[in-house]
Amino acid sequence: MSDRGQNPIPIVRAKKRAKSRARALRVTALVGVLGLVLGCAGIVWFSPLFSARSVEVTGLTTLTTDQVVSVAAVPLGTPLVRLDRAAIIARVETLTQVDSVSVARHIDGVVELRVVERQPVYVLAHSSGYQLVDRAGVAYLPVASPPENVPVVTLASNEVRMLQDAATVVLSLPSEVTSQAFSVEAATPDSFTIHLATGGTVMWGSAEESDLKGQVLAALLSVSASYYDVSSPSHPATR
Repeated sequence: MSDRGQNPIPIVRAKKRAKSRARALRVTALVGVLGLVLGCAGIVWFSPLFSARSVEVTGLTTLTTDQVVSVAAVPLGTPLVRLDRAAIIARVETLTQVDSVSVARHIDGVVELRVVERQPVYVLAHSSGYQLVDRAGVAYLPVASPPENVPVVTLASNEVRMLQDAATVVLSLPSEVTSQAFSVEAATPDSFTIHLATGGTVMWGSAEESDLKGQVLAALLSVSASYYDVSSPSHPATR
């Protein structure tokens, strides 16, 4: 018998029911996935299973772990994702020896504080003792005596500019100078003078063009002299 005589309405209705069931299944699956995601987010955000349980500190040389942990004041028991890392970093950076710090959160509940301490470029000598100074010219730590292999700098003023200029000068000195003991002094920002271990003296002048002055001095040191003047690097002199 031919199908041409069948009523098409039941077929259309069956197709619509199939489409509705498929749509319902997709909606149900989407709701299920969304619920799972929200459930997982809730567990991570609120559950003690993913909370801060301990603090570890790396990168220390002069500071102690107890000092850093105490200042960091990491709120143990707080879910890791809710830790205020910016606040923790700000607290640790109040320690003068700290140059920078980052916070890493580990799934096992460990909060790792990765500290980078300031490194001394020179030791500032003044009437009350000595202070370590880093490459940015920050005087950050009093010391009883100058550490070995760190030059002593004497300045007429402890103004920020002088401290920064002294760091620039020391960092620009050629290896021929830094490989031996030397000291630096300056009465003004334009009169930096380096005293060499050999007894020689270098008139450096200001901190301007320090990279060029370092290159010129490296060449001049091949000349046997007691006085080297690179204050005008385009017209150096020795005697």
